[in-house]
Amino acid sequence: ASQIANSQIAEIEAELHDARVAAVKARAKYGAYRGSLDAKAFTLPNPGGGAPLLEDAACRLVWGKRYGLIGRNGMGKSTMLRAFAARRVGDVPAQVSVHYVSQEVNLTEDQRNKTPVM
Repeated sequence: ASQIANSQIAEIEAELHDARVAAVKARAKYGAYRGSLDAKAFTLPNPGGGAPLLEDAACRLVWGKRYGLIGRNGMGKSTMLRAFAARRVGDVPAQVSVHYVSQEVNLTEDQRNKTPVM
């Protein structure tokens, strides 16, 4: 099960990277997107298996507004953001950047030994 989870993490990380690169290129070509983002009737699978975190969910995000996700740990907030950022749910135009900052950072030994600069 752990190997499957690691494989899924690597897959979505690659999708996130590709989406970021595509967003930068699309913004350079088309400019900033100022429309709304609609996610209609999507299901958010549970990355740990079992019942989906969301079924037949929908939302609309309007340009110029700020949004926050609030909920208990393990309820799917980060999973939903990663799904939007990787374009797995919703109709997210190419020039839109969805910023997801992971709660967990995996540093290499070299990175851990560096001294932060202020």
